[in-house]
Amino acid sequence: MNQARRNRIIRISYLLNALLFFVGGFELLGNDKLGFAIIQFMASSLNLFGFLFTLNPKTNTSFKQSILVLDILVAMSVAVNYAQDGKQYIQYAWALAAVMNLVALVVLSRKRSKDQRHIGS
Repeated sequence: MNQARRNRIIRISYLLNALLFFVGGFELLGNDKLGFAIIQFMASSLNLFGFLFTLNPKTNTSFKQSILVLDILVAMSVAVNYAQDGKQYIQYAWALAAVMNLVALVVLSRKRSKDQRHIGS
């Protein structure tokens, strides 16, 4: 997988996460779950920053990885919350979002280890 494709996957994941968390935050506000809504809005904001910073090739990879780990944790907590509330299908969408973030994290980690090998040689 070439560099441009990897960066595109990571940027798309940040943008999709920002949108999902933003919409999810409003839905949680409607259900009187202010704490979860605030976490969702914060995650949405961090993803927007992540999206903007990935346009700069000098962005710290650890920063990108931290955002993806946060996304995985938030998406899984939302999926569990929906499952406990007895929802029928929405929890699977959030679990899928967590899996997609995990894929992006693996891609980014492989990129980082490959970059470090090139620096060391």
